[in-house]
Amino acid sequence: MFPDQHAHQVSIDQLLGRAFRIYKTNFIYLVKITFIAYVPMLVPIAVSLVVWNTTTVINLIESLFVSILIEGALINAIIHIYLRQRPSIGNTYQASARKYGSLWLASFLVGLASIFCLIPFTCAWLTLGGIGSSAICIVLIAFGFACFSIYLNIRLIVSLISIMYEQIDAQSSLQRSWNLTSGQFWHILGAVLIPGIITSLFGVLVQAALLYGLLPFIQSKIVFSLFVIVIDQLMLIIVVPFSTLIHVILYFDLIERYRNKSVEPTVQIPV
Repeated sequence: MFPDQHAHQVSIDQLLGRAFRIYKTNFIYLVKITFIAYVPMLVPIAVSLVVWNTTTVINLIESLFVSILIEGALINAIIHIYLRQRPSIGNTYQASARKYGSLWLASFLVGLASIFCLIPFTCAWLTLGGIGSSAICIVLIAFGFACFSIYLNIRLIVSLISIMYEQIDAQSSLQRSWNLTSGQFWHILGAVLIPGIITSLFGVLVQAALLYGLLPFIQSKIVFSLFVIVIDQLMLIIVVPFSTLIHVILYFDLIERYRNKSVEPTVQIPV
């Protein structure tokens, strides 16, 4: 059964208020989950920068593999926080590892769908003359692709959460997310856009302040790049838990909205 505290729909301001309260109360716990995974990644990133003068490959590995494991652990932790429980950090990662294949496949399929939706817009661009297309045509095609990509990602936004909460496979999670988000596009967009803007501004301001303060004391380009990497990882450690928290709260809100439209099957809470 669903936890009692999710037995009603929430507005965007209520959703954000709940997210800030939970984040504030559980800040240390949630940050520890991201800290123990993102900090070790500083070593291969720094080595890659010093030896090959690039971090592209390591950043790609972090985005494609490590981040998915972290998100699964955060989702598991936040679900249990709702249940007034707090599993050990090791247990959250074990739960994520058990469903890692499904989490990774779902993420891959969402990314693949975004790539495939580029095909019709590329065809339209080529039909209109490719590089010789007018600026207005290029802008309209780019705008169309951006809108379609945003729509697709909104419809599949709770796929990973449904995997962790309902213990379903990747394909079922995509269908589940598609069903839950039906008719809720603007509600979801507002729920993720507002905190997205807030966290982005926070990240930019903190990075700018730190780099501005450190710049006079750093003469080496490599050392400066290393400081940028450390600050980037620090922002991930702080921001990712809040972003995941927003998505989990939104997931339970969507479940209640869906239940009001149809008979909602009972799902089991992951142990």
